[in-house]
Amino acid sequence: MSECATGDKNKRARALDRIKKCFALAKSSNPHEAEAAMRQARKLMDKFKLEIGDVHATQTEEFSLRIGKAKSVPPQWIRMLSMTVSKAFGCVSFYSYGPDGQSLIFIGEIGSAEMSAYAYEVLIQQMKDSKRKYLSGVSIQGTVQRRKAGVLYAEAWIIGVHKRVEEFSGITEEVERAIHAYTQRNYPGVPVTKMKRRKLDMDAYRAYIQGKRDGESVSLHKPMGRDEHRQLELE
Repeated sequence: MSECATGDKNKRARALDRIKKCFALAKSSNPHEAEAAMRQARKLMDKFKLEIGDVHATQTEEFSLRIGKAKSVPPQWIRMLSMTVSKAFGCVSFYSYGPDGQSLIFIGEIGSAEMSAYAYEVLIQQMKDSKRKYLSGVSIQGTVQRRKAGVLYAEAWIIGVHKRVEEFSGITEEVERAIHAYTQRNYPGVPVTKMKRRKLDMDAYRAYIQGKRDGESVSLHKPMGRDEHRQLELE
């Protein structure tokens, strides 16, 4: 890249940063300050030929994780797990494959994409360990049947994880807007479906889980009816 192109890119990045600050100031309770901030934001956007989507896209990051050397489409259970993990962290994910092998791409709010990739690596290892333990304890005849059983086990294991994630997954409208803006500019051919709104924040979810655990630990004995009490008195 030439020095001129690099300079233009740096100016554009600085302008985007200033525009974001202007948008933050535009939320001020002082109407004069808010109006001045929006006026400055529009001025910068016109000067650098930027759109509102360009600003939203800067709130998003991308993290790529190489998962294999194969040049073919990753197995279904790998795609299922990546989608489950990305949903848990308010991201979207898709896969790529070719001469350089297979990769998963996570896109989300700053910090979320990398966390999704890390969670995927942890869960994929847990799933493989569980699958290995299961297969070692059952008798299945034939390599094909054993491989099929392994695939079904992996998919069912991921479905179980998915159900737990559903309890707290989702994103805010602002993050969804940023993700759509980023993918439209960097992956225009990849469709992104409407994402689920988050109903609980993480603190609320932890309270929910603890309450659920404490409730499950309660021991409740069946009360005796009147006839049973009468029987005891007679005895």
